Amino acid sequence: MSVIDNKLADPAVAAPDASWLSSASVALPSFITVSGLALGGGSEPLEFTLYHKQADGRVTPLCRAGSALTETDRNRFMPAGDRPGEVIYVAAGEYDVYHRRVEAGLGRLVSEEAAGASRFQAAYQICVQLVDEVLNHGKDELAQRVQSAVDQLAAEARRQPQIIAGLLAQRSWVYETASHMVNVALLALAAANDAGLPANDWPSLVAGAMLHDIGKIGLPEGLTGKEGRLTQGEWMLIREHPARGAEWLRQFSCLNPLLADLAMQHHEFADGSGYPQGLAGGSIHPWARLYSTLDAFDSLTAARPFREGLPVQDALTILQSESPRRFDPASVATLARLIASGAVAAPASQLHAGGAVMVAATARKLLPLESFLPLPPAPPVESPLDASAPQQRRRNRRSYVRHPFKTTCRVRYVRSGAAPDAHISFWVQTLDISRSGMQFMFTRPMRLGEVISVFLPTGQTGRHVTAMVVRCYRGPSNVFFIGARFDFDK
Repeated sequence: MSVIDNKLADPAVAAPDASWLSSASVALPSFITVSGLALGGGSEPLEFTLYHKQADGRVTPLCRAGSALTETDRNRFMPAGDRPGEVIYVAAGEYDVYHRRVEAGLGRLVSEEAAGASRFQAAYQICVQLVDEVLNHGKDELAQRVQSAVDQLAAEARRQPQIIAGLLAQRSWVYETASHMVNVALLALAAANDAGLPANDWPSLVAGAMLHDIGKIGLPEGLTGKEGRLTQGEWMLIREHPARGAEWLRQFSCLNPLLADLAMQHHEFADGSGYPQGLAGGSIHPWARLYSTLDAFDSLTAARPFREGLPVQDALTILQSESPRRFDPASVATLARLIASGAVAAPASQLHAGGAVMVAATARKLLPLESFLPLPPAPPVESPLDASAPQQRRRNRRSYVRHPFKTTCRVRYVRSGAAPDAHISFWVQTLDISRSGMQFMFTRPMRLGEVISVFLPTGQTGRHVTAMVVRCYRGPSNVFFIGARFDFDK
């Protein structure tokens, strides 16, 4: 999504119905590049204005709100041979309206054979942007839009199975949370087709895959791509994301309740060594076992800041070596068939000019799975405050009793490099407190991993304590319940 400055040289000519543009005191709006191909045809009028760029640099209206696209307009958007479709724009303030329109036409878009591979690229970007919006806002209405998009893709994939390979070919091979979630959903779509899953199961299977990492809402940027070992606090945040995801999904009334269980279980392993519940074998839902395999495969093949993505065959070999100990043999076999059929192929970025697959140096050694994923903290020496040793952690939870603590406290963020007087403080309503942390309510969500300073009104003068935000979920009336730990750096 790129933003350009409007360069209207003559507003009166470029936008005759926008006389406010003639006022020098009003800033000219920005525009966002969009796909005209995704808009489709038909006589339904647009709810927004489309713009295009003239040879002299001016951005002028192409089709105004209230008008319908003509066949001539459609031909301008359609790529032909080596000629890409014309670049068009919408005003930044109307982008959300545009995106709802193209989401509603997702099924039509992927069936538009005349558009070639461009239709799959546009559909993939629509899904990634929608999931990214869910990660940023986490609203029920957005979850409903995800389910609607999945319903359309599943219906078209059942009608035309050949479109699945076209969608898979657009997968991003650089790890980002939103694209990873869409990648796993497309792999699940291919798996449903390969396994002959009943048609009425496809929408829930694919929607669950597209939302499986929703528990990463609010995780600090760059945490999943961090090189080297995570700190204890960071590792705790990573391990808690399945449970947080289940909490979020239970709030979305439009979704199948099963999706919350799938999010909770997608990092469980067959031998019970997974997280967060340590489930094993048949106690893990079959779809969650499939998610676990597909999630690991996409994570291995995606490039991260500290390593290249692995070639698909090397990633498959690693998963096969961990099956059946960790990964479900049936799920791994399904993935192997998809790779053998060519539906899941190496990206162009992994190919030399001569066609040979470029293999990262570490990939040839076929190191254990953990060597390619974010590393947990090194096993520490146990101490009374050591929350990383499971036995000691359970002991701490029993001994650190929560006490009711209902009052108002002043909180501010603690960010390195900022002057003390630059911090903005705000009031929160506390609920309870213990030796290791506290819980409070706030009117806005807080990013997980944020370090905060809390002023506790205790004694004659009160005192400041530093804490890390480790939990945030939305309660009734859009009030957020936030948990913070005092001993996060231990």
